Amino acid sequence: MKLKVKFLFPVLFGILAALLAITALGYVSSRNALEESVNAQLSIFTEATSEVLSKFIRDNRNLVSYLGENPIYGEGAADKDPFRIKAIQQKFPRITKTFSHL
Repeated sequence: MKLKVKFLFPVLFGILAALLAITALGYVSSRNALEESVNAQLSIFTEATSEVLSKFIRDNRNLVSYLGENPIYGEGAADKDPFRIKAIQQKFPRITKTFSHL
């Protein structure tokens, strides 16, 4: 073999090995960065969802507590007294205004 060919194959093999190593390293580092980004976004999304659900539960608990503290709602529905039903109907605009975000 000529001297030129003897140097060509090892040099090409070295270049190809270096390119393969750089490509593998880039793939692994980009995969790790993408996983970290996804995990961070999922964490933020989970916290926001938890906050919204907590507010929803708290607001509904307040509404139920408000309705439960006033006996007119339960009694009016139970005995079907027209005067109590009218009183309840008159209070509903205030309730819907107070709890409009539900």
